Amino acid sequence: MKVTLEIDDAIVPSIEQYLSTRVQAVNDSETKAQRLVRDFEGPEHWIQEQVGQLCHQVLMQYPTDEIREHLKAANILQDKIKAMSKPKRVQE
Repeated sequence: MKVTLEIDDAIVPSIEQYLSTRVQAVNDSETKAQRLVRDFEGPEHWIQEQVGQLCHQVLMQYPTDEIREHLKAANILQDKIKAMSKPKRVQE
């Protein structure tokens, strides 16, 4: 499915202003200096991420057969990790 969205140019500055506050601190691998980078490249990227999160929530509620198999496998791995990390009680 292909969806085309049109957003009124009048509200784009508001979205860009909101996105300018969405930053995170990262360390430069070479200089080790900390710098701020934007979380989103622009309004298009932000909208794409929001739609992606919405689709993910829907898939978790109503998974396809393929997704259901992946979820089962993930749950098995999670259970194994929980069992491995559980402390053992030692009685003396």
